[in-house]
Amino acid sequence: MKILGLGKPGLWGVSVSLGLIGALLAVAANRGDIGYALGMVTVLCGAFSGSYLVVRGVSWKRVSLPLITMAIILLLVLVFGTTVSSSLGFSEYTIFTLVGSITVAFVILRDQDSVTDRVLWMGSVAVLTLLVILVPSDSNEAGGDGGILLLTMLSFLHVGSGVLAIKRKSPSLAGVTVLLPWTWIVLEQLAQETLRTLLVSNNLDDPGSIIHIDPFPLSGYLIICSVMMAVVNENMGKTDVNLASKFLGVSEISASLRDSGALQLWSLGLWLPMISILFMAQFGAFTSPTLLLVSGLVWGLHVLAYARGVRIGNTSLMIGIILFSSLVIQWRHGMGEYVSILVCIVLASILLTKREDEGFLTTSMGAMGIPLLFLIPNRNISIVLEDFSFLPVIEPSMIAIASTGLLLAIYLPKAGEIEDLLKPALSSLWLMSICVGVAYIQGDSLALSLSIGMFMMATVWLVARGEVRRELQSVTKMNARRSLALEKISESREEGQLGTYDAREAEMQSSRKKRREKAQTDDVEELYTSDVSHRPVIVIAVMILVFTTSLVIGFTSGPNPVLLLAIGAFVTLLIAVARLRTRQLELDLPHILGIEMPIALAISGLVIVHIFSLLGPGASNQDLTSMGVLVVLIVELSLISLYQQDNMLDRIPIAIDWIIYPLLADRIFGAILYESMPWPLSVDPFSGEAMEWKGPLMALEICLIGLAVTSYWIGNLRSTKGRETEDGFSLGFRGVSVTLLSVGFASIIVVISTLLEGWRRKQPNALGMGILSIALAILSIESWFDGFSGIVGDLYGSLGIVLLILLVCTIPMKGERWSVMLAINAHLLLILGLIMSGLSLLIPIFLVILSTSVWVTGILQLRKSLRAWGLADLAMAILFSVVFYGEIIFQPQTLLLGLSIIALELGIISWLGLRNEDNMVKG
Repeated sequence: MKILGLGKPGLWGVSVSLGLIGALLAVAANRGDIGYALGMVTVLCGAFSGSYLVVRGVSWKRVSLPLITMAIILLLVLVFGTTVSSSLGFSEYTIFTLVGSITVAFVILRDQDSVTDRVLWMGSVAVLTLLVILVPSDSNEAGGDGGILLLTMLSFLHVGSGVLAIKRKSPSLAGVTVLLPWTWIVLEQLAQETLRTLLVSNNLDDPGSIIHIDPFPLSGYLIICSVMMAVVNENMGKTDVNLASKFLGVSEISASLRDSGALQLWSLGLWLPMISILFMAQFGAFTSPTLLLVSGLVWGLHVLAYARGVRIGNTSLMIGIILFSSLVIQWRHGMGEYVSILVCIVLASILLTKREDEGFLTTSMGAMGIPLLFLIPNRNISIVLEDFSFLPVIEPSMIAIASTGLLLAIYLPKAGEIEDLLKPALSSLWLMSICVGVAYIQGDSLALSLSIGMFMMATVWLVARGEVRRELQSVTKMNARRSLALEKISESREEGQLGTYDAREAEMQSSRKKRREKAQTDDVEELYTSDVSHRPVIVIAVMILVFTTSLVIGFTSGPNPVLLLAIGAFVTLLIAVARLRTRQLELDLPHILGIEMPIALAISGLVIVHIFSLLGPGASNQDLTSMGVLVVLIVELSLISLYQQDNMLDRIPIAIDWIIYPLLADRIFGAILYESMPWPLSVDPFSGEAMEWKGPLMALEICLIGLAVTSYWIGNLRSTKGRETEDGFSLGFRGVSVTLLSVGFASIIVVISTLLEGWRRKQPNALGMGILSIALAILSIESWFDGFSGIVGDLYGSLGIVLLILLVCTIPMKGERWSVMLAINAHLLLILGLIMSGLSLLIPIFLVILSTSVWVTGILQLRKSLRAWGLADLAMAILFSVVFYGEIIFQPQTLLLGLSIIALELGIISWLGLRNEDNMVKG
């Protein structure tokens, strides 16, 4: 052999390869007799294996003795085949194959140290290929074994390669053990489907499946391979089987793949099996139970390895592969309830190991919400596998509740220890929202009640216990500011110390001036801690989620007073818990427009939810029940904002505004949007049903009366104590808002109080808006009081004349501050009164009177704006006369009269202007 060159391994490989070609042709020719064909394969393996061992340096006597001895015995078996097969129950070729295979394996394994890893793994691939080609596999319906024999032989092959891989510490054999079982079934199915497609496309008969494997034998085979994969990975998992390193010329891609860990042995053992399982499921290779069993086993083996600390790889990648494959199964084959259970078990098991950081809590709860979300839509399953109907029916809502409850039970006790609490809190809210959505869609009232109850308890727990770290940070900041204040006080008490400018103190004083809820103070400690507050991010997140969900429900289902009341009660509970926590820590909540942020968000959210519900089906402007509930909730929240507060004189006006203005916005937007609310100033409180109309309107009116009285009382009290009073615009606009909401009773009180306060404080804006409130109150009362019917225009005109007289009286009485206010209101009321009385013909005359009065007032009071206004009034009077009364105005007598009036006015103005020219120039 050395002379021929066959004693060298390289040339031996060439000779063996050439010899195998002819041998395989002979084997293929006898494929019909499986025992004979496998016997030939056994002979070939024995011959080539023996020669290979000799070439590798093993003594030829050591190799030939067992092979020749067993060959003689097996030849005798073939000679006396009929007698032997009848006594043993097997054919002589089957006995030859079994005994010969055992002998050849013994010879190879006995001297395996002389065999290279390449020969072993290539031999595994070659043997698998021969077995797949030679061993028949027909379905049970066709009289076959369903692939049991083929899969059994392949299972022994994989177990053997796995044992060798562990014993030899061979990365290549480990890779073959992990990859080969999942690869060949995909390649075989692809080749089979490609061949069938080509034949059918060329108008040839469809040969059907070449290899028939029933679901249960396939599942058993894959289970064995999965267990073997886990065993090999545990012993060889740290081996870097990196296929990316073999890519030539694309080093960046190789590095990315290598660093990602996707081609690491453990990762290969997860995503490759799942791709194979999902691929084979598309062709009906599994039943529903076996698909769940095999998938669950693969996931479970990886999670178990992770829990034991033997799995190497990225946990997020593992969870991503499991989640993606579960979603594909759920979307294509249904079984969402069972898939959700498996995913929940996987996530909970990883969390209970306590090996992941806080961020995994966010990932796990977010991931759990996705399969639960797929339970909501009612859709048709793409591919229904066999035995789907045999699976017990499980209520999706109960699965959602159980899964959510389990993850929350793991998360909530840790919530107070998490540094970045917002992300897991939002993730838990997402999960609980999906749970409520599943129960709501399923229409299960018990499940819906349980899910809502779980949501409420979990959120209250988060609010009460979930912000411990942030609270401690706020307390630390508060203590630091107090220390600075004490240092400032001690320094200021030192004798002979010169006062220095403190930038922080000046900044805090400026900040307090801009905030309505903060009164000016000389207390340095209070001043230094003015901007220290605790922002309850979990409360805000929960409220935003609740209001968003309620908005959608209201928009799709219409007004629902019970739902609105439940939402209000829940957010009140959240606010109460948040305020209790901050009070215990001596902290303040941040404020928006003078009121605490959670309360401001709650009031705004309730109003928005109510407005959007008015756009839904069933909304009616004759049913104000939901408005009555809204009034009660807003008043209740505003009262909570006053609880345990010190500076009540500052906070009560803020609370009053937060009641009035949201209700006004709700009323106006509700009236504009499809007239789902009655328009202001047009309500008859004594008509309609008691519960749906009279009750809500009377509740609103009582509330407004109380607010008007309280506002007047607080204003007087602030004046008595020497506190800064409100500006006239705020006071007047509050009165107008109350008048717009009121049916008349509260309007009377607010008009009187606004006029009195405006006059006492010398605030023209307040007094002017109070006069405007009189006009609005008359219009509102006219809707239900017949005594005002038909005389509103006359009342407006009379009031306008009175105001015009008062405007003229400001000249001798030196009342310049009231002139503009009286002029504005006189114009509005006079013109509106003439229009409503049907006397629009007199508008040009009264415009001339107004022009003269305003112009003269402007000259004598040295007001340029009034002089310009008077000129504009005269121009409007002329224009109005020409446009609307052109036929009459150009008649000689009328034209002469009109020009005479204009000349008279201009003469008066000119005379007064010349007389006061020096003063006007100086002014």
